[in-house]
Amino acid sequence: MRVGILTSGGDCQALNATMRGLALTLYRNVKDVEIIGFIDGYKGLMYEKYKKMKPKDFYDILNVGGSILGNSRCPFKRMRIIENGFDKVKAMKNTYKKLELDCLVVLGGNGSIKSANMLSQEGLNVIALPKTIDNDAWGTDYTFGYSSATAIATRYLDEIKTTAASHSRVFVIEVMGHKVGHICLSAGIAAGADVIPTIAAIANANNFLFLILLLLPIISFFFTFFQLYLFNNTFKIFQHKSVFLDSTKIFHIKILLSLN
Repeated sequence: MRVGILTSGGDCQALNATMRGLALTLYRNVKDVEIIGFIDGYKGLMYEKYKKMKPKDFYDILNVGGSILGNSRCPFKRMRIIENGFDKVKAMKNTYKKLELDCLVVLGGNGSIKSANMLSQEGLNVIALPKTIDNDAWGTDYTFGYSSATAIATRYLDEIKTTAASHSRVFVIEVMGHKVGHICLSAGIAAGADVIPTIAAIANANNFLFLILLLLPIISFFFTFFQLYLFNNTFKIFQHKSVFLDSTKIFHIKILLSLN
């Protein structure tokens, strides 16, 4: 049995750990299995850049970041576009058949999985393993990389709370998450955030009414402190750049408050 494997798209936690788990399972359960590792993702499959893997290649990589095979970005929307006479889909199919692969395993996010599905529709045996910190791949409860990203974001929030408390300030933190708010929501709950405004859905749906409703308490918050500043003069306004939780970067608020 001959199995091809590649990692595609951006870097992500647990790429090497997942490849290690796949390889150990194959070596232990399939007799005379051979694993072909394609260098730099789909580009390796296109240009026949590969390495015949050995069991020792998968030793001691459980906690190693990145990918031992390398990554590259090959957008799904450009896969069928012929560039300078080069047919990418045809080239990948030729490499698959030339190496007499029984299966191709793709570790990738949404775009990479779409390309894997396209190759499957072309008649190749393809298995896609969902890789993304955003946990936004369809058809699975969890993607590998998401748990690590949430743990790191939670640790950061835990550490920054002491600074906020020491200066009596309100800190507004932004975390990654693409077009969904799973990291934002999970890390915010785990760290005990006071407010978790996940606004990706608003950006996607252009729901301006909901946007206004979200802005009302923020405006009220600053108006209240402005009144206290005018009548009591016990607050001083400092400027500090911050952004709301989520990667959409809709809000860039530059006002934080602290006591004299």
